[in-house]
Amino acid sequence: MSNWAIVSEIVLIVVISYVRPLEVVLGTRAVASPHFMIPTFSYYLLDFFRDEVRKMFIRGGTDLSVPGKISYTGWVARNTYW
Repeated sequence: MSNWAIVSEIVLIVVISYVRPLEVVLGTRAVASPHFMIPTFSYYLLDFFRDEVRKMFIRGGTDLSVPGKISYTGWVARNTYW
């Protein structure tokens, strides 16, 4: 879901900033390329790293010893797994 959210936000920024009729109506202007991708990419890397660490804790807090039953024993697995 994070990847879709980031892509949709980038598309929204491009549409608002570069489609001429919306640019005039909303009073926006073109965004310089260094300001366009660098903040978005750094947030993406931070979010990607956080989610990978969360998945590592979920895998560590999952008990599969009983066949046919999954038991979440760790705090992160119990509280952040959907």
